[in-house]
Amino acid sequence: MKLIAFDLATQTGIAIGDTEGRPVGQSENLGEAGKPHGIRFTYALRMATNLILEQQPDWIAIEEPIAGGVKGDENRLKMLMGLRASIYIAAELRKIRVVEYPVQTIRKHFIGYGMLKSADAKSRTIARCMRLGWNPANHNEADAMAVWDLARARLTRSSTLPANGLFDHGYPDCGARPT
Repeated sequence: MKLIAFDLATQTGIAIGDTEGRPVGQSENLGEAGKPHGIRFTYALRMATNLILEQQPDWIAIEEPIAGGVKGDENRLKMLMGLRASIYIAAELRKIRVVEYPVQTIRKHFIGYGMLKSADAKSRTIARCMRLGWNPANHNEADAMAVWDLARARLTRSSTLPANGLFDHGYPDCGARPT
């Protein structure tokens, strides 16, 4: 089964792969901050449409948009919801199914902790990807790979073992609570 996962943002992370293998990451810039939303939504729709046509996925997975309650987040949330809608439109036009997961659920699945500060979660996600041999170019791709892995686990009822086996001794904080 082929799966495309998105971490939607101005710099969108993408993970593509067959669920029996490993994902390949890429990033796509969806327009500079300050550009009209309609232009950025159009970029997202074109990106998703092209990826669907090239990759022929069975499923698409995305991280649910969130706003942190900080002043200015209303505009951020509007942007993320528009990017999300663009993905749904492209998927619907090709009859591709879409699943969404909350960021805390993705992080809990992939790095073992759902409630970390963003910078800590991103560094741990990149580290986990590297241990798995997935080699993301940036945190956007790593986040998309984490979405891909959760979707794969849920859709195929399979799991990704740690890079060094069930008891991943390469995990420097294995068993330790994050600070």
